[in-house]
Amino acid sequence: MTATASRNPVLDYAKGIAIILVVTGHLMTGETGLEKWIYSFHLPLFLTVNGYLQGMKPVRQTFGQYARKETRVLLYPFAVFSFLKAVINFFVESDPEEFIDPISRLLLFSGDGALWYLPAFFLSALLFFFLRKTGLLRWEGLLCLITLFSSGAIAAHDPYQPDSLMFYCNLINRTLVLSVFTSLGYWYRRHENRLPVSLLNGFLLVAVGFVTGMLNAQPDIHYSILGNPVLFFASASATCMGILMMLQNLHLRMNWLGWCGRNSMLIYLTHTTFHYTGMARDIMEMWTASPWMITAGAVCLVMLAEIPTVWLLQNPLKWLVQCSFFRKAGATHETAQSS
Repeated sequence: MTATASRNPVLDYAKGIAIILVVTGHLMTGETGLEKWIYSFHLPLFLTVNGYLQGMKPVRQTFGQYARKETRVLLYPFAVFSFLKAVINFFVESDPEEFIDPISRLLLFSGDGALWYLPAFFLSALLFFFLRKTGLLRWEGLLCLITLFSSGAIAAHDPYQPDSLMFYCNLINRTLVLSVFTSLGYWYRRHENRLPVSLLNGFLLVAVGFVTGMLNAQPDIHYSILGNPVLFFASASATCMGILMMLQNLHLRMNWLGWCGRNSMLIYLTHTTFHYTGMARDIMEMWTASPWMITAGAVCLVMLAEIPTVWLLQNPLKWLVQCSFFRKAGATHETAQSS
């Protein structure tokens, strides 16, 4: 959650770009057309960064240790903010169903609204760790092929309803989709020295990602909607690698973007749960009718609201995202390891 001396600023900048585009995507309503491209890569960029980080260090943890760490980082805040969303929605909407839905989605491990991403990230991280630990990463290409053929069928059969088989197929499929991008980041890190990493090549990759993304229908990994899967993977992969290449060669000094990246989890948890996006858009619509101005202004308002929110979650309210039980257990394990 906070910066350390060993942090790679390029990865923080990449996550900062990703979280700003996530907020932007949740504020767009289809007037600009850029949603098709943004939705193809903003979440995969997080997974690509995660894979890059995995490629920087050897596997020393057992599967159980890794699962425990990811539970602390992802599932604990997922549970807390699902409950918070249920309570907030109930008071805002005055409808008991608005309280029940986030709780039921928590119990079904699917997540309500934007919170779907946390359990999906958790499952994809465990899958990637297992494949890497067992030396089966070469099968990741097969998982990509499975999503190419399965996503369309799942998306066409209303995967939102939990009483259908497609609901559970969707949970599996979106996990596979996300794990592909973790492998992409891992592959990029492992072959970085042999790749033509330059500012120009990064720009060209982003351009290819933009064109293929705009040629595709708007994707939504939440419901396994990829449009044309080939165009989706081409757009997301090219854009994610292009962004990393450009950031590695630009040598930026942008503290605010690094702050967004370091706190991307907190911003993701709160920007829709606390209704910041809805309130920001309502405010901007009172001042202008331009879709571009509404979206840009609302993004700025949301990010301003996140400054005190992040501070609160890192200080007096840190128990909302950090479980003391996990911290004590982790400290005990580290002490035992060192002795």
